[in-house]
Amino acid sequence: AASSTAGTKAPPMNRVTPLPFRAGRPIMLCLVGDSGAGKSTLSNGCVEILGPDRVTDICLDDYHSLDRAGRKERDITALHPGCNHLDLIAQHMRLLRQGQRVFKPVYDHSNGTFGPPEFGLPRDIVLVHGLHALYTAGLRQLWDLAVFLDPSPELRIDWKINRDTSKRGYARQAVLKQIEGRRH
Repeated sequence: AASSTAGTKAPPMNRVTPLPFRAGRPIMLCLVGDSGAGKSTLSNGCVEILGPDRVTDICLDDYHSLDRAGRKERDITALHPGCNHLDLIAQHMRLLRQGQRVFKPVYDHSNGTFGPPEFGLPRDIVLVHGLHALYTAGLRQLWDLAVFLDPSPELRIDWKINRDTSKRGYARQAVLKQIEGRRH
């Protein structure tokens, strides 16, 4: 076996070799977990490793039905399924799975509002991360691989506080109040 690989150079570590099979459609992956579980961080790492030219990265926060002010006014959190366009998520994921592009909403975490919609193009891998990707039977049927992230509650809460105060403009007390309100 050693002689058959002699002179063969290993691919660089930062390059991804093509998948050894073709599904005939995008491979559908989802990362699910509670707020602050590391979904976006892991998703960003996967895109970096697999290559942005091969991965369609979709954050399900884009499919919120209410912006931050609307949720506050109604005293509801994004954890509530009714605060998300679950039917639109399912429709868009089915279209991407079929190799079709979608015109998707965009949620801006920095200010809690919606930005202009954008096209989501089906690439070799569709990587979806969010709270509700496994919520309905229809959504659960779309994934080739689903991963539920469940770090220790202490670690998840620390991550959430850090993220929400450094990237989303919340005060620490507001994040703690939000976490307490979500416990039920």
